Amino acid sequence: MKKTYIVRKAGIFLVAFLIALAVFFGIKAIWGAGQQSAFENQEAGITLIESENLQSAKRLCIINERAVVYTYPVYEQYFGSFCYIDKEGNVESAPYKLEKFEKVLDLCHSGQGRLLVLLSKATDIYMKEFDSSGNCIHTWSLSESIGDKQVESVRMDEAGDLYVLLREEGEKCIYVYSSQGKLKEQINGLLSVGCLRNIRNGRIAYIYVEEDTAGTGTQLAVQTFLEAKADKKYILPIKGIGDFEAIQDGAAYDLYYYDANYLLYGYDLEKEQSTVLVNLYEAGLPVNDMSRYGVTAALDIFMSADTYNKEGFYVGNDLYYVQPGATKSGREELLLAVVYPDGLMMETVEEFNGSNQEYYIKIKDYSQFEEPKKQMVLDMMSGENPDIIYLADVNLYQLQNRQLLEDLTPYLESSGLKKKLDSNIINLLSQDGRLYQICVNYTIDGIITAKGTLADEKMLVNDIKEIGEEEERFIIDIGKEELLEKITANNFHKLVDDKTKSCQFDTEQFISMLECANALSDKRLEHMDSYVVMDFVLEGIETDKAIGARWDNSPYDICNYQLFSNLYQKEITVVPYPVVEESGVGFLAGRSYGICSLSEHKEAAWSFLEMQLNKEKQLRDAGGGQIPVNLEALEEYIKRQTTVDGYMDDMQRFIEPINQEVDFSDMTISLKPASMEDASRFRELIASIDHQSIMDEMIFDIIREEAEDYFNGEKSPREAATAIQNRVSMYLQE
Repeated sequence: MKKTYIVRKAGIFLVAFLIALAVFFGIKAIWGAGQQSAFENQEAGITLIESENLQSAKRLCIINERAVVYTYPVYEQYFGSFCYIDKEGNVESAPYKLEKFEKVLDLCHSGQGRLLVLLSKATDIYMKEFDSSGNCIHTWSLSESIGDKQVESVRMDEAGDLYVLLREEGEKCIYVYSSQGKLKEQINGLLSVGCLRNIRNGRIAYIYVEEDTAGTGTQLAVQTFLEAKADKKYILPIKGIGDFEAIQDGAAYDLYYYDANYLLYGYDLEKEQSTVLVNLYEAGLPVNDMSRYGVTAALDIFMSADTYNKEGFYVGNDLYYVQPGATKSGREELLLAVVYPDGLMMETVEEFNGSNQEYYIKIKDYSQFEEPKKQMVLDMMSGENPDIIYLADVNLYQLQNRQLLEDLTPYLESSGLKKKLDSNIINLLSQDGRLYQICVNYTIDGIITAKGTLADEKMLVNDIKEIGEEEERFIIDIGKEELLEKITANNFHKLVDDKTKSCQFDTEQFISMLECANALSDKRLEHMDSYVVMDFVLEGIETDKAIGARWDNSPYDICNYQLFSNLYQKEITVVPYPVVEESGVGFLAGRSYGICSLSEHKEAAWSFLEMQLNKEKQLRDAGGGQIPVNLEALEEYIKRQTTVDGYMDDMQRFIEPINQEVDFSDMTISLKPASMEDASRFRELIASIDHQSIMDEMIFDIIREEAEDYFNGEKSPREAATAIQNRVSMYLQE
C-alpha cells in the first residue's frame, strides 16, 4: 500500500487548516508578563512503547494520565480490543467489550474517568459509555435523529451532555443530547471548516475559520458552549489549528503539523500571542507520519504513528511516549527557502525529518512577503543564508548571476548517482559545465496534436506568423501573453547570451515570434465555456484546421496517450511550441532544488537532494505527466504502464494492469495497458528533448510590458521589439 499524506493538497489556507493535526490537553502553565513556561525545567524525551499488541493502535484517548488505545488486527478492522498504556510503557488489557463488527469511529473521555466510544454497525450510529470496570453504563442511539447526516466527532461536557458534530451538504451543526439520550438542543449555522473538542473548564469548544472583522482575510476562532448555549469566544493568533482539547483562563497548547514539522505551540489568547515550545523533530522524533494523539494534564504526549519501510510502504503502527521540552536532540537545523510551498515538497521534507538522525529541515516560507522572490535574494545578500532553495517559482538566473547557487556536479559524481540519471536531462540542466539545480522529475513542454495535421509539419515561427484570421487554427487555453512566454522560453538560448551580456530582441527572428503569438491567438475562445471550447477544437482537429491542443492539467505521458488519441479519434503526436529553427521538444523541470553557495551544511543539504533521486522515491512521484529522471525508475514506470498480465516487482509487490475509465466532457474513455508501440513512441519523444524551457523572469517582465502595446495595436511589432532590445540590454549590463 502506497503511503499517502494529508498535505498533498496544501498551498491554500483551508488546506493548511485541515493538515494541522494535534490535540490539546491540560493547562499547567501560567501566562502573563515575566512568567515562565511550564516547560522551563523539562527535558525532551521520546520513548517507543514496544508491544506486539500495538501494531494497529490507531485510536487513542487519555483517561487519568494513561492512554486508552483501541487495537485491531491490520486486516480485520471491524473487531478489536482496548488496552491501557502508562508513561513507563506498561500495557494492561482494558475490560471494555465490543461486539463483533462494531466499528470504532471515535474515542473520548467523559470527564469522569469514563470512556466514550462512537460506534457504527451496519447502518446504525451510536455511543457507548464504559466505566473503569468495563461495564457499559449508557448507550445513545443517534441514527434516528441524525438521518443522513455524517457524524464527524463527539464530546461530552462536565454535566454529562453529549455534543455530536454533524455535516450535511458542506454545512455543520451540533446536536446536544441529555445524559438520558434525548435530543436537547440543535445548534445550526456553523461554518463548514471546524472541529469539536473538549476543554478543561468543563465546556465544549467549536474551533473554526471565519472572516476577520476587517474583511481582509480569515482568522481562527474558538466558540465555547455551556449548557448547550454559546459561551465565550476567542480569536487565535495563528494561521493553522489542530484539534483543541484544552483552553482555560485564556491559555492553550497545540501540537500540530506546520511547515513539515510537528510543533508544540503555546498561546496567550487574551494577548493574541503565540510561542513555539518545542519542535518534535528537533527533539528527536523518529517517525514521519502520525495518526492519533493524546496529551496528559502534565503535557506529556502519547502518539500513535504509522510506520513505513525505507521504500515508503506501510508495515505497522507504533506508539510513542513524548515528554516535550526545550532540550534539543543534537540534530542540526537545515533551512529550506521556499517562495510558495506545495504539498509534495512538504511531504518530502517530512520524510527527511522523520528519517535523518543528524539533521532536520525547517522551512522559511517567503509567500508571506509582498515581494517574496526579491525578499529571498535580499535575505541571502544580507547574510540570512538558507541551506537549500526550492527553485520552483524562483528566478534561477538571478540567483546564478549573483553566485548564490552551488555547483552540484562534484556531489553528483561522488554519490555515484550520475550514471543512474538521464544524462540528456542533466546536461541540459547544466550551464557551462556547472549544474546549479537538480530536478526530481520533469514534464514535456510541447503541443499535443493529431498526427498528419499542419502542426505536425509546420511549427516554425516564420511559417505560422503568416496565418490569416480566416483559417481556424488554435491552441487551447493560451492567450497571447502566455503563448509569447512559451515561444520565448523555447527560444531563449537563441535570444540571450549570458557570457557576452548581449541579446537579440531587435532581430527579424524575434519580430516573427511576436507576430506568431498574435496570429495563433483566437479571441473567440476567451469567453467560451470549457466544453464548448473543446468541441470547437475537436471540430478543427477533424477538419485538419487546428494547430493543436494543450491542457494544463494533462501534460503528455505514456499513460494518457490513449486519452488524447481517443479524444481526437486520430493518432497523436507532440510537437514543440513555435521555434525559429527545427528542433525537438523542450522540457520543464518539475520540483527542483539547489544548494545555497553560502551554506555551512552543503553535504547535509545534498543528502536531502540525493534522497529524492533514488528509484523508489522517483516511482512514487511518477505519473500525471511527471517523468522520472532516474533511468531505472523510468523503465519500471513504463513497464507498469504496459503490463498486460501483471507481475511481481523487485520489492515483491504485485503490479496490476491498468484498467480504468475516464470521463472527459460527454465521453467515457477506457484506459488499458499501453502497447509496446506506445512505449517506443514515448522513449523516442524523451530522446528528442533538446532544450530546457526556461528564461530570466525579469527579462520576460520587460517583454510582456512592451508586447502589450503591440497586441493592443498601439505599436508595430518592430517598435515593440526595439523597446524590448533597449530595456533588456540595459538590464543585462546592470
